[in-house]
Amino acid sequence: MKRKESKKVNKNKVVKVTTTLAICTGIAWSPLGLAHATTGFTQKPVSVAHGPMNQPLSNLTLPKNVVSPKFMDVNTHWLQLGPSPITGEYGDNGAPRSDSGRVASIAISENKNLKTVYVGAANGGVWSSINDGTTWTPLTDDQATLATGSVAVDPNNTSIVYVGTGEQHFSADSRYGRGILKSTDGGKSWATLGADVFGGYHIGKVAVDPNNSLNVWVAADNGLYKSTNGGQTWTVKWSTQGNISKPTDVYIDKNNPGVIYMSSARGGLYKSTDGGSSFKLLGEGTLPNYNVNPSMYNASLAVVEGAGGQSDTVYSAYSDGYGNLMGMFKSTDSGETWNQLNNVPQYFDSNYSYYGEYDPKYAGGQGWYDNVIAVDPTNPEHIIAGGITLIETYDGGTTWKSLDTFFNANPGDINTHPDQHTIVFDSQGNAYVGNDGGVFKESTDGKWHNLNSNLNTVTFYPGLTAFNGGNFVMGGAQDNGTNLYTGQKSWLQETGGDGGYTYVDPQNPNFMLAEFQYGTILKSEDGGQNWDYAYPKYLDPDYLQDEESVNDDEDGAAPFVTPFTARPLDNGKYEVIVGADRIYKSTNNGNVGSYSAISPVLGSAVNAVSQSKTNPNVIYVGTAKGDVYVTYSGGGTDPSAWHKITRSGTLDARAYVAGIAINPTNDHEITVTYSNTGYYSPESTNHVFYCADTTNPNWTNVSANLPATYAPSVTYLGQSVVVGTEQGVFMAKPGSDDWSKLGNNLPNVPVTSVVYAGNGKLVAGTYGRGAFSLELGPDAKHLAGLK
Repeated sequence: MKRKESKKVNKNKVVKVTTTLAICTGIAWSPLGLAHATTGFTQKPVSVAHGPMNQPLSNLTLPKNVVSPKFMDVNTHWLQLGPSPITGEYGDNGAPRSDSGRVASIAISENKNLKTVYVGAANGGVWSSINDGTTWTPLTDDQATLATGSVAVDPNNTSIVYVGTGEQHFSADSRYGRGILKSTDGGKSWATLGADVFGGYHIGKVAVDPNNSLNVWVAADNGLYKSTNGGQTWTVKWSTQGNISKPTDVYIDKNNPGVIYMSSARGGLYKSTDGGSSFKLLGEGTLPNYNVNPSMYNASLAVVEGAGGQSDTVYSAYSDGYGNLMGMFKSTDSGETWNQLNNVPQYFDSNYSYYGEYDPKYAGGQGWYDNVIAVDPTNPEHIIAGGITLIETYDGGTTWKSLDTFFNANPGDINTHPDQHTIVFDSQGNAYVGNDGGVFKESTDGKWHNLNSNLNTVTFYPGLTAFNGGNFVMGGAQDNGTNLYTGQKSWLQETGGDGGYTYVDPQNPNFMLAEFQYGTILKSEDGGQNWDYAYPKYLDPDYLQDEESVNDDEDGAAPFVTPFTARPLDNGKYEVIVGADRIYKSTNNGNVGSYSAISPVLGSAVNAVSQSKTNPNVIYVGTAKGDVYVTYSGGGTDPSAWHKITRSGTLDARAYVAGIAINPTNDHEITVTYSNTGYYSPESTNHVFYCADTTNPNWTNVSANLPATYAPSVTYLGQSVVVGTEQGVFMAKPGSDDWSKLGNNLPNVPVTSVVYAGNGKLVAGTYGRGAFSLELGPDAKHLAGLK
């Protein structure tokens, strides 16, 4: 499947790199003596989500994880570095805004004495706050997965909380789940239910019947399910039909027992009047349901229950496969008839959301990724809807106002963060919004509040840079740019968009490289105060789109997260090597126009690039189709300059090369990790391989004693290998499968980068829980050969 985000952005709006002054919170000066300011864009890179619609998984058996791993230096602990939160992002009237990572779900528990807000972070697990977001506590760090799709509180017993694992936002980085978590003590402890039913899938909504707490409903990729015993067993009530009608939301009508509403991706809206025994498609001939219009992709759902036998009012906004708004619709007779609302802003559209302008020639948005609507329980005429931006009405949809236009904000304009995923009202009419930047609240007086405080849910892509014993760290995050740590848990944003790989020269930290999506590399030569473009002129701009490889999931020449490496040269310049449709090299700081191709097309998009520390002519690359290539001569466009050394045997489904680590003293010895696209099934134990001599490649599978999960990162630590997985960081001698787990207290989250930061410390970047550092104990240092 192709990525779903549209590329139809108004090209008349020129992207320029400029510098804006940031209000720094304790990070204006680093231990290295660098002053920093954030980087702004007159057109900030459009916040694109990450991926395709899921393919159905059938007869899935989840792999077993390591139950009792061997710990090395059991008394050592991973320490959280943040970001909690990111500061210096765009905010009201240009003032910095504090953000965290993507939030997929919010649930609110209220009783006479206490209000608890629960947040389900897309890859960061469940957090709770009892002081309205002033501080947050993580609740699920030790669970099998932190991928979260939905959080629900039993309306009849606020101590009972359900979590649907697996985020269902149809993004390639939406991790699969491992079942339903249930707590009966407000999140202090959890039991896993339904792993055999929901494991390997994604959950859009968990809902508890307000009339009978034993009845629990789940809308998931594989169907609509009901439990009549509090989640112990499950019965399918609506089966997904291939890639059509994947349930995304379910609503149980309290005032009309037996009435259930369901929305589905590529299906539309359905209603049951017999408790879920049968469902009827709503709006035939009026709503743009899939059976009528095949381009329909997603439909939101909000219900205002009628009291005393009166009809329900139902709202829904429809998105097509390009992310465009197909219309917002309203029914005042419980879904029997529908009217399309007029004057609804184009809040799915990129140009409208960022500039307040809409041009149908450049229409395109992300309604397949962010499409949510909610009604104020204290005022049924008050509705907030979210796409890329937020819109609001106080008259039931007759008139609307936009709450966000991110780059043409006037004094007093509201600015939260793009890409809305959940909106929940409390009983007093306060609205809580979760988006790609965390949690925000609109209070009943119409004012907005940032609730990210210590929420540590940032999703770092690969390519983290760390040195100075971990006192200097820079990393690129999903939809939160590239961010800098110099000792405070609040990190400063350096560049915008979706971040990615980074490079900072430890000997000259004024030289920095960062990127935003699709291979747009940036450089700074003054420690981050000013940034310029530094990317190649890609030779085949439509390469990935034309290739039709299911593993590429991209559009254009460069992957969404584009791998690159850099190193200083003897003449004071820097060499930069970029992997995209092929390999490019610059020996002049990455300046635009200074790159040359040093490879032919290698059969697929390049996902990993690694260069030898001892012989820079030795370069390894890994591709989206799982192939590994090496050059021993610095590359060249002639195919003879590159040697394919892919291991023999069948790769796991959708496997791609996630990382390549080269022995620092033997550039013919490598360890390679394989992974697969986040939205698809878990891997088997075929994800870490060792090759002792790439000139005569024989591969050894060293995965047996590692968790059978995502393994996105690998590095050499002295004469040992360190691998980051979704269940911890592991270390072994090269070629051995005798792995030991490093340290305690690292959440069970994908580790996308592991970097030796010097002074005996490792830094790990994670996809959902920010960054952590670990001081290596004597056993680990001894195994690595470090003093």
